Amino acid sequence: GDYLPMLDKWDHALPSEEMKILFFDDIRSRPRELLTEIDQFLGLPVHHPAGLERRINQSNARTIPSSIERHLAEMHLPALEQLADRFGHPVTDWLDHARSALS
Repeated sequence: GDYLPMLDKWDHALPSEEMKILFFDDIRSRPRELLTEIDQFLGLPVHHPAGLERRINQSNARTIPSSIERHLAEMHLPALEQLADRFGHPVTDWLDHARSALS
């Protein structure tokens, strides 16, 4: 997606302390910590349901053809650079992956 224009619109609509930007990567890599952050942001008691780290509906990974991966990397590289500057990890991983696809 084209995240930068959407984020700019929300930045103008809400004060930064009322907005929480989260990443799907964190659901997979650190679900417990992410849920804690969400609870704290919303002012809720921290709650970790049973089975939080169990994967549900896991699909088989598919490989993107290199020509398509390269095209997507070229198309999104400028936005990834800006997003990486703004958010750091995990966007820096996406940026590194895009750069690798272009080399």
